[in-house]
Amino acid sequence: MVSCSESAEGFAIAPFEGGKVFLKTEVKRELYEEAIVREAARRVQMMRKEKKLFEADKIALSLHTDDKDLLSILKKHEKGFCAQVNASSASFGKRAHFGSKEWEIADAKVEIWIEKA
Repeated sequence: MVSCSESAEGFAIAPFEGGKVFLKTEVKRELYEEAIVREAARRVQMMRKEKKLFEADKIALSLHTDDKDLLSILKKHEKGFCAQVNASSASFGKRAHFGSKEWEIADAKVEIWIEKA
């Protein structure tokens, strides 16, 4: 009796009626960074909704995390991130803001504070 197993580095393989599905499991750095920025933007948009802010309302935004990789990604993409959430600017660093919220993004804690500008 002979058995055969198939593997492909960087792919997950799953059989189905019509054949096999190969799913790429490796994520390029550029795509990972885009996902992180979108996730942070999603959290900010949730906070905007909670504060009953309109899409056209500009906000002041402050973020703090101890995760150096996450912080560097957010700083690198600051301009696009601010455009996504309609923020006049973003500040990074530890600040004592009343009303800030703590979120978990990519296994790191991020404190976000927003206010209508």
